[in-house]
Amino acid sequence: MHERISDGQRALRLGLRDARLRLALACFDRTPPPAPAQPASVAFSLRDGKIGDFVVASACFRELKRQYPALRITVISAASTAFLARNHARVDETIVASPRSWWSAARLAARGHGRFDAFVDLTETLRPSDIFTLRFLGAPSNALDARHGFRLNTLPIVARGRNTTHALRSLLESLGVARPDMMPDWPTPIAAAASAQRALAGLGLPLVGINPFGSVPCRSFDASYLSQLIAQVRQRMPGASVVMIVPRYQSARFARWGLSGQGTAFRPVEVADIYESTAVIERLNLLLSPDTALTHIAAARRIPQIVFFTYDRENLSRWCPDSRLVLVLEAPAVAQSADSDVKQIPMAEVDRALRTVAGAPTFADGVQDFSRQPA
Repeated sequence: MHERISDGQRALRLGLRDARLRLALACFDRTPPPAPAQPASVAFSLRDGKIGDFVVASACFRELKRQYPALRITVISAASTAFLARNHARVDETIVASPRSWWSAARLAARGHGRFDAFVDLTETLRPSDIFTLRFLGAPSNALDARHGFRLNTLPIVARGRNTTHALRSLLESLGVARPDMMPDWPTPIAAAASAQRALAGLGLPLVGINPFGSVPCRSFDASYLSQLIAQVRQRMPGASVVMIVPRYQSARFARWGLSGQGTAFRPVEVADIYESTAVIERLNLLLSPDTALTHIAAARRIPQIVFFTYDRENLSRWCPDSRLVLVLEAPAVAQSADSDVKQIPMAEVDRALRTVAGAPTFADGVQDFSRQPA
């Protein structure tokens, strides 16, 4: 669970963070020149190690390469997610860097100085070391977590608090890409596709997938909540097959929940990595999931989904999947000192969302269009 802090403690932490950032700006006040009309090298910093951030940003790789075929794209990544960049066909170079280390920031600034025509930092929370890197790279830059008062934005981009996809679209437009397509550029390896086909063989349509696992407990389902979800799906979609997406490292935990005895129309599918998860998702008619990388992958594949968010308006506004096939359910508001939890979303709201999806005339084809909020 998240650490519980009072409103006063939260305000103090934010104030200290702002003071540190302002001090860093005063020490490293170096504004780079404007971006060239035709950039030759662009770097994206994704040092928080979040797969969903990489999936969303991957649309930029495709669109920049489409506009500038000779462009070189570099991704600065945490060690845990560097494999995503190395496996992506449109990424030319991967640099591993720690999000918290001054030594890593200094090495990155020295290695990248003068090499990039634009630098975009997608780090969730800026630190003084990030500002050091941004200033000493000597490239036009932008940080999506920057506040107006910090004047970090030397590339035109939408301010903090807006949907990240919209912000990245404005970034691409500032770099000369006309009408960019912001659907993520995400591959499905042949081996993963074959594995998913075998795993789902024999299940009837429509296929309803459930991903119970989020990045932290408050963004995850437990056995009790998951049992209720399965019951609601079967009530509103009696002919559907239910597919449970279970990462291999969570398989023992899922087995302890004792949910396997749900009949022939229920099947847990163990996935080894994010690519096997993608192969399963693209065969679904509907995905139910907390806010994770899988929801952005489903949006890229135009898969209808119901997404469960904790009560965090900034996170919702920034990271809600940019798709008209998304219904958003948000946990009730709680005091600052308490934890918001997706398991607090009432089953009545889930039922309304399922009725909205089941009532769409082309649900079984997975091509319906519905609003973000349940009717």
